[in-house]
Amino acid sequence: MKFCILKPIAWNDRGYTEPCGAVSTGDNFVYDNGYGHEEWNNSPTMKHEGRAYFHSEAKEALAKKAQGNMCIILIAAHGAKNYIVGVAAGVTSNKKEDMPSIAKTLNIYEKWSQIWAIPLVQEKFSGNKPDFIEHWKEHHQWVMWSCPASLFHWFSEPILFNPNKVTNKQRVTAMYSGWQYIDPAIALDLLDDALPARHPIFDWLVDGDFESGTSIPNNPQTEKYSKKKKNSKRSGSNRPTEMLYEYWVEGKRTCHPRHTTLQNAFILHLESQGISYAQNTTEYIDIIYTYQDKLVITEIKPAESVGTKYAIRTAIGQLLEYRHTMQEPSALLHIVLDEKPKDNEIEFVRSLGFALSYKESAGNFVTA
Repeated sequence: MKFCILKPIAWNDRGYTEPCGAVSTGDNFVYDNGYGHEEWNNSPTMKHEGRAYFHSEAKEALAKKAQGNMCIILIAAHGAKNYIVGVAAGVTSNKKEDMPSIAKTLNIYEKWSQIWAIPLVQEKFSGNKPDFIEHWKEHHQWVMWSCPASLFHWFSEPILFNPNKVTNKQRVTAMYSGWQYIDPAIALDLLDDALPARHPIFDWLVDGDFESGTSIPNNPQTEKYSKKKKNSKRSGSNRPTEMLYEYWVEGKRTCHPRHTTLQNAFILHLESQGISYAQNTTEYIDIIYTYQDKLVITEIKPAESVGTKYAIRTAIGQLLEYRHTMQEPSALLHIVLDEKPKDNEIEFVRSLGFALSYKESAGNFVTA
């Protein structure tokens, strides 16, 4: 079931394209270190292969719940006023074990120089650059959320909003780790004059089943929502975006959003063993590497949305074709999954003479 939340993040006066040295109060990461990972949320470098990646602090309960079914309106406080700074729908939480490969894909580590250039950051680390570098090595991988790029919008100017649209208490949640459930009718009202007309997020908000928020929408909000819902012609978008999965469409290769994440994680695994490789060849082969003088042709298959059985079945056909096309009859064929298959599936793959590896929850790869 879908749901909507308000989520506070740190203020940034540089359009959330780079850190600004904004001062934060309270016991939080931004106050302790002089920057926040959310300060790149609007950077073009945070988009990859049709998805937007962004950050806010979040507790485990919210991360587990967000599986392509969350709309998050990101708000920031400045000068005792509240502003909407960005919004995303169809949001999924990035798994902790996937964050290293996501960070590698987005070149997050290289942003250290932008952070260190901020005087406040230097002050927080007492001018000790090596200490900051060690800190960044440990913390740079935090990118909490992702969603389809078409369902992500960052406002060029922050949108002032009245908390009365959400609550009678004249204030909304302010803790970076906190969030506030809101009814989709309230979410639509907050965004109605802010988003461009006919933005896909509007369709997402009025289609499908939603959890009720902790605040009850007023009559004008309910009427506006009902009218928008009636006029919407879309259907079926209640299914999480992560469920979309195509391997080939009219000769064009389209991969599950987790494909790149899994591939980069396996590359890190190869690099840790000192194994050289080539990836994304002109023949659409994901990875080719040599192990013990044996050429290995590797197919990456995220199985989260379709199950390991279907992923294995598809990978077998692709790998046999690749080996034939390359004219390498002695090449080893290797399937890499993002979850452990059933024992009978492992036995089937072994019976064909294929290698099979899968990623454990801790992020390690196991060869079955």
